[in-house]
Amino acid sequence: GGVYIAAGHGGHRMSSVDGITWTNHEFWGKPAHNQEDLKAIAAGNGICVVVGGFSKSNILTSTDGVNWHKNDFNIGVLSGVFFVDDRFVVFGEGGRVAASTDGMTWQQIGDGKLRDYQNQEKESQGLEQPIKSNIRRWRFADGKFVGVGDNCIAVSTEDFETWKFTRTIEPRSRLFLETDGSGFVAHGDRTL
Repeated sequence: GGVYIAAGHGGHRMSSVDGITWTNHEFWGKPAHNQEDLKAIAAGNGICVVVGGFSKSNILTSTDGVNWHKNDFNIGVLSGVFFVDDRFVVFGEGGRVAASTDGMTWQQIGDGKLRDYQNQEKESQGLEQPIKSNIRRWRFADGKFVGVGDNCIAVSTEDFETWKFTRTIEPRSRLFLETDGSGFVAHGDRTL
């Protein structure tokens, strides 16, 4: 409806009609890396969904950028949300996926089972502990959802049933991900 919405740490939400002047600032608390984190935002069919969390899911829904509904649905920390095929799809840092057509009622539709991958990797490499690998960034392009995160982990799925995990290089860097709609580019927070 011609409203820009921004969200971030501390549960901070704000809106703007021109992208320059921002109003309706709302906070849960001081910005910090905690349960009040908001990490991703998507809009569709006149609805905006913001997600995040630290130990459990944060899902907020608004139709005007002023009034927000906090949902109790929980599949763990959320780091991605998209509006695709007339529904919202949210992704967790551990690979769980849920969907909603209205942003209010959610249903888990997939699970990449990141812990299973970590344990298989631990055994195959003879490690004492699994390599920490939260999936922090998700992008969608050309029918494929791709996530990247801690220690160079990358994952992709097209149907929420088949998942492909890879560790792109030796685990040292957190990966970030961008897309132009037709492909993906991953980069690290250290020199790769």
